[in-house]
Amino acid sequence: MKQKLTKYGLILTAMLSSPLTPAQEVNDSMLQSTIISITDQVILPVFTQALNTANDFDDSVRAFCNQPSIDTLASMQNHWKAAMQAWSASTVFRFGPMIEDNIDLKISYQPIRKIQIRENIQSLPNDMASVSVSARGLASVEYLVFDRDSTREELLARFLEQPARCAYLALMAHQLVTDFQTLTGAWMDTDSFYSQFTGQAARPSITRPEALGELVGSINHFLASSLRNKLGRPAGLPDTVSSPYKAESWRSGNSIENLKAGLSTLGKTISVDRGLADLLAASGHQQLARELQDYLELVLLKLDNIQQDLFTAVNDSPGMVEDAYQALKALEKLFEHQINEALDVQIGFSDQDGD
Repeated sequence: MKQKLTKYGLILTAMLSSPLTPAQEVNDSMLQSTIISITDQVILPVFTQALNTANDFDDSVRAFCNQPSIDTLASMQNHWKAAMQAWSASTVFRFGPMIEDNIDLKISYQPIRKIQIRENIQSLPNDMASVSVSARGLASVEYLVFDRDSTREELLARFLEQPARCAYLALMAHQLVTDFQTLTGAWMDTDSFYSQFTGQAARPSITRPEALGELVGSINHFLASSLRNKLGRPAGLPDTVSSPYKAESWRSGNSIENLKAGLSTLGKTISVDRGLADLLAASGHQQLARELQDYLELVLLKLDNIQQDLFTAVNDSPGMVEDAYQALKALEKLFEHQINEALDVQIGFSDQDGD
């Protein structure tokens, strides 16, 4: 295959303009095997991990509020980072239960409304059911427990001076557990989405090609949204000025780790036994399967090359950020054109904002 070296130092192939070789027929049995394998080995473990980290974060909030100290604050911050990365890992699968009743927005929504958060602290709600998505969830929690311009001692002092901050933080942490329980349960409970999606229900409401379309469409959305929101907007790419405050988790400095968590999930979806790479190979696209893995590895390499958090790197190391952006763009275009065509899927997703 032809290669060229771009001005960003990325090695890109001419695949996107090359016609695919005729595909071998993939029957429903092969599709079902792929969907069950990805669901059992990737999707369910990812949501289980997200629930576990939410529980751990809730425990760390209670420990901090019961005994506020620098150590318990640091522990709570670390557990928030773990929960945010676990959530980010699950956003590759933004379909089915993930978008039911706006559960994804309840778990993490941006932009937050700082004024509303402060008002809720002043007048604590009885529960979180009526609280706007812009004043609850992981992003709103980050606003309370991180501040780039303050030391941990100064953050601790705010909680000590205003105990209601801890009360509202505890409400949000507990609600996160409830929301993750709802999300995970929708996949795992009897007669759940799992049986419909994997085709194991007595009368599945979704065909195997439709299930594959849901999965691949969600991956397309994840890549497009990550390119635009997680890298493009803070870096000012492709053609605007940088704005580090638009980075997803700029207060905690966790933006790149969040993106890498999602890409790691994508990697498992591709490479797991009877995953997307095996499905591509079975349909006669072995070379495309290898290219897909290579493109993903390149994105992760370029992200690893960024030694600062994204908030700082967009101004101090813009070339490295742009390298990562271009690598992610190549992967996104590969999926949008070559992978969709090779798997013969019809994408019907809506490229939503708010993630």
